[in-house]
Amino acid sequence: MKLLLLFITFLVIANPLTKAQDRIPDGGGLYEPPTDHMTEEMRTSMIGQLQQNIDSLRAVGRISAAKTIDIKIGWPLRGQDHLFDFDYHGVSNFVDLNNSFPNQITDYTCGSRSYDLDNGYNHAGTDFFTWPFAWNKVQGDDVAVVAAAPGVIIQKIDGNQDQSCSFNGTQWNAVYVRHSDGSVAWYGHLKTNSTTEKNVGDNVEEGEYLGIVGSSGNSTGPHLHFELHDENGTVVDPFEGACNSIDESLWHNQRDYYDSSLNALRTHGSAPVLNQCPTPDIPNFKDAFLKGDQIVNAIYFRDQLEGQTAFYSVVRPSGQTLWSWSHSLSEIPHYSASYWYWQNDLPVMAEEGVWEFRVSFLNEIYTHQFTVSDGNTKPIQVHLQNPENDTEITGNEVILRWLPLADADEYELEIAAEDEFSEIIESYELSERDLLVSELTDGENYFWRVRAKNSVGTGDWSETGSFNTGVSTSVTEPIADYPDQYRLHQNFPNPFNPTTQIRYVLPKQTMVKLAVYNVLGQEVSLLVNKVQNRGDFQVTFDASGLPSGIYYLKLQTVDFTEVKPMTLIK
Repeated sequence: MKLLLLFITFLVIANPLTKAQDRIPDGGGLYEPPTDHMTEEMRTSMIGQLQQNIDSLRAVGRISAAKTIDIKIGWPLRGQDHLFDFDYHGVSNFVDLNNSFPNQITDYTCGSRSYDLDNGYNHAGTDFFTWPFAWNKVQGDDVAVVAAAPGVIIQKIDGNQDQSCSFNGTQWNAVYVRHSDGSVAWYGHLKTNSTTEKNVGDNVEEGEYLGIVGSSGNSTGPHLHFELHDENGTVVDPFEGACNSIDESLWHNQRDYYDSSLNALRTHGSAPVLNQCPTPDIPNFKDAFLKGDQIVNAIYFRDQLEGQTAFYSVVRPSGQTLWSWSHSLSEIPHYSASYWYWQNDLPVMAEEGVWEFRVSFLNEIYTHQFTVSDGNTKPIQVHLQNPENDTEITGNEVILRWLPLADADEYELEIAAEDEFSEIIESYELSERDLLVSELTDGENYFWRVRAKNSVGTGDWSETGSFNTGVSTSVTEPIADYPDQYRLHQNFPNPFNPTTQIRYVLPKQTMVKLAVYNVLGQEVSLLVNKVQNRGDFQVTFDASGLPSGIYYLKLQTVDFTEVKPMTLIK
């Protein structure tokens, strides 16, 4: 822990952004999250339907009597593979535990992040909204709803319109899952025709797909309404807090009440336009610029609090800082979602190559890359982005993605079975900056590269990227044991030279990222980046190409993060 604190202190002291001057944004502000409402008549009718379905399924042996066990729930959302933002959600409303009304609200912390209505409705679930560009995310099927715990589907509703912007009295699209302890989870406001292909009576596992976040039913915008009922039908707030009567949190890993973070860091050609519901926004994304172009640097927060300072910089390919500034929220205690942007003009003699827009916020450093090119010469070398080299992908498809160039007319992409490209598997001529490759063969290594072309000439090939569809020999698959909590063990040996063993434990199937960072917070090695089953895993880290020093091992899943320091001595 002391080493980690020293690392954080080092970042703050050494980071030139901390010396930046405050700069007022050119635009942005609060994003108003959506709300919802289920009428008492609709709620009573649904509870009756669910009980009938439970009785019918029990009669045919599809579900059993409730067991006395402790059910823990996982994160009910998952960003799809084609979504490249840091995160995709915020929480706008918790369960209102105060049965009085109106405007008498108590959430699980004794705060007031919920709502009630004049007709006596007290918000009965947790609202997870998508952010930024919520309607675009609905359009792109960007955020999936997944089962928070294993169970049996006891009801599925689909086919209702999913572009609601008001309390209109219509029915939502939803999936209802009964768990082995008799509790029932409601997943509401799903996108039309997106619900799971499974039917009532089928089993689902924790993390299994249920639908896409939408805005069906009584809803003012895209979000998931997640509601939990106990065996007797009483609404349960799964969050542990001073004003909630549960003995302990029902989450595997309960997130903070104010879960402050960056959801996205972006560059745009002009200011993003947030349209009125239900029109998709106009993001004006742009990652490729010519010298002298206008660039808009934008940041998208969740749970931004008064006094939290973010430090910004735009960094040349040479590593020198062109601009730096800071900004913090003032005179407003809290925004569930907010965004801010600054407009600048790139120098007419700007360096060509890969630039970085960097932000330091709450001891984390975030980066977004973009390119600057000339327009009067052949294209510069293309920079590959996704997947990271040696990534083991799941399934038989992968999104290949690279940084675009403003002066490129088209891109040439080659996929080969070996890194010398003497045996080309596929080649493509493309106008876009990414490609979905399907029908990959299990257990194979693939190599890929890209170059850009324009009227002046053809640029150099990118560095070679690689990925595989087989089992990595450096990762030991889980032993036959079922852990009940996450754990990242200290590497052994430590100090080490040049290899060390890393062990970690997963209590459930989840997306896992295991990476090594240097003292500047830069990722130097990606060890694991895939979905894994629950179990006990071991990875070998080879630091032959790294200098001596302190490094930081970070295990990250959708609902857990842990960091361990490591010392390399050569």
